Amino acid sequence: MSSLVVENPRSRIPEGLTVDPVSAAHMANSFLRTALDQASEGIMIVAPAFQPHLGPRILLHNTRMAALVGAEPSRGLCDRFLTQLAATEEEAGDLLRVLRCTVKQGGAAQWEGGMKTFFGDKVVRCIWRIRAVMDEHGRVYNYTLAVTPSPTPVTAAPDRSSFSPVPAPAVTDDSRRLRNDNLATMAIGVFHDLNNLLGIMMTNLSEAVTISPAQGQVRSHVEEALAAARQACDFVKETMRMAKGMPENRAPSDVAQIIRMTARITQSGSGVNLHMSLPKDLWWAMADAPRISQVLQNLILNGIQAMNNRGHMDVLARNIVAPQGHHALRPGPYVEILVRDRGCGMDPEDAARALHESFTRKENGNGVGLTTCKHIITEHGGQIAVSSMKNVGTEFMFWLPATQPQQQQGKDAAPMTPPRVRSGLGTILVVDDEERLRNVVHAVLKRCGYRVFEASNGEDAVQTYRQLLRQNDDVDMVIMDLTLKGTLSGEQAMKEICAMDPSARVIASSGGMLEESREGFISEGFCDILPKPYLAADVADVVHQVLMKDIKGEHSGRAA
Repeated sequence: MSSLVVENPRSRIPEGLTVDPVSAAHMANSFLRTALDQASEGIMIVAPAFQPHLGPRILLHNTRMAALVGAEPSRGLCDRFLTQLAATEEEAGDLLRVLRCTVKQGGAAQWEGGMKTFFGDKVVRCIWRIRAVMDEHGRVYNYTLAVTPSPTPVTAAPDRSSFSPVPAPAVTDDSRRLRNDNLATMAIGVFHDLNNLLGIMMTNLSEAVTISPAQGQVRSHVEEALAAARQACDFVKETMRMAKGMPENRAPSDVAQIIRMTARITQSGSGVNLHMSLPKDLWWAMADAPRISQVLQNLILNGIQAMNNRGHMDVLARNIVAPQGHHALRPGPYVEILVRDRGCGMDPEDAARALHESFTRKENGNGVGLTTCKHIITEHGGQIAVSSMKNVGTEFMFWLPATQPQQQQGKDAAPMTPPRVRSGLGTILVVDDEERLRNVVHAVLKRCGYRVFEASNGEDAVQTYRQLLRQNDDVDMVIMDLTLKGTLSGEQAMKEICAMDPSARVIASSGGMLEESREGFISEGFCDILPKPYLAADVADVVHQVLMKDIKGEHSGRAA
């Protein structure tokens, strides 16, 4: 890795002109961060001092490093230690030994070992290139680490008798992998922004439903728009889980609801008329809903493309029981799902290959979609099959093991209209850089009986909180957006508020947040989370629940 040098910002200033050194330092820092974020490898800068049992603290990192680890974009790896990324305690010790020996080895070293991710137990084998940054006296300023996943081992020994270039397929695979990694990183940021916009829509729509007359055409239109926004929200969250590479979360899942949501969104914008036939008593399945949705999306998109974006498709489902001696399934109950198109179809030979190898007839296709579908279904204990005829169409059929009947009792679909908004008493500080969302949250909480203050950034939030404390005016709750414009992030603002008032209660909110990350945020000092987008009732509920916990003595601090 080439060393990063920040040129003195005063070196090119024409004689006679002066520049504010603080502004120049901010500009140089901006240039450095921009350069780091353009790198294709994960880069970290860590402190020269080693904390006992923890090693050096991480001072700075680029977005690629956060993506490799699976960190939240708004939080990154700040305030973490290098050894916390190592897969095991033994490897953490090895990494520290290599780090200490870097200076003796001329300032550079390399180590290969496992890196933990923040989601699940997944470990990524990586190459860690280490450089000690020293002054002219040999004192270490910091350590710079460049981290890249280890390449897949080559099974056959290379021919060293000739110096032929790298085969084109390997270059293509590396390019595709890099492109997919970059797309996944960008997707998380896009989902964050999309959730913020959905939040404005859903909070306003749910508030409109609450204050509009119970009967009438306007109320009906608002409820329909809210239902569509909630479906979009569910789809974004499920796709975000896949982009973040979160572990499977299998639970009793409403297969009919998964089919409806996925089919409607996948069909959107196409010229294909999609017919669904889903019985009312369709069984549930023990499944990871986002991954099953991924399978359905892939099969439906294949059909739309095979039909040149026009015509009719079918998505059908039914309950079946596989008997003893079934040729493909173990005995027991299953949900059978069929996706049928009327497109160009495949030859028998191509159909036989479709699920067993990277096969495609599409221009610019990579042929891994169907094999991925098969892998997901078989991991769930099911099976998938394909039947096709040239110029007639293609049918994909797959089976998922169904849950026992008692597991689906009481699992009615969530109502589309929002529940009653809870009232309460207290003072709430709402911190968000999106004015439209601040305004509607302010209106919701005020209607519930709370007194509400607002702040658009972390600095204003800390200052407002401090002023209220000086006036002996307690703030009962802070709703803190994590991604704020300015020098203070939401997490940093929370820490400053808690430093001046240890009994402060701060709820974390973000468009890049998932319910699975609740415990992590609570361990960092937040009292609860409010993932975006949310309904008006969600805001009132989380505030009410946290305040009630304090009244019941479950948390230390002031009672509301």
